[in-house]
Amino acid sequence: MTIVPTDDLLVPRDDPRSSFARLETSLGAEGAEIVPLVVEQALGDYREAGRLADERLAALEWPLDLVCLAVGEDGHPASLLPGPDLDRALNGPRGRRAIGLHPNPTTAGGSVDRVTLTADALASARTVMIVTVGDTPRKLIEEAAREGPLSARPIGRLLAELDADVDLFWCPAPN
Repeated sequence: MTIVPTDDLLVPRDDPRSSFARLETSLGAEGAEIVPLVVEQALGDYREAGRLADERLAALEWPLDLVCLAVGEDGHPASLLPGPDLDRALNGPRGRRAIGLHPNPTTAGGSVDRVTLTADALASARTVMIVTVGDTPRKLIEEAAREGPLSARPIGRLLAELDADVDLFWCPAPN
């Protein structure tokens, strides 16, 4: 099994905040091949990091069989976060699979640059699963889906691009 994180922070691979590190510790230990998005030589340049990730992903078979997205209270999947690069991540060149992203500093966790799969890469998946906890994110996803491509939320714009059916896995917030 080959696993590609949908996004990762521009931090060293052994940093506990790294998606690669968490996947490598859990699923890599079980024999899965984890494909890193971040090339450590590009930690200081998010645009170059995105370009290098895109090159790395070009060597994989596409489309992906499954994309699993977590959506929280703010309504963004992967690292499709508000900021100067959001439009490129959502509407960038077709066939581009990854992009470096500099989120607005006011966004939760927005002080760290990252690499994310593009909406085009996510939308090409054979199956899409969305996982969320709590009533607020569930309602936000439902509203954004109704708004479609005109949604102000990245999840709504992404859902409008999907050809595949979407499975929503939701559970109430713990008390």
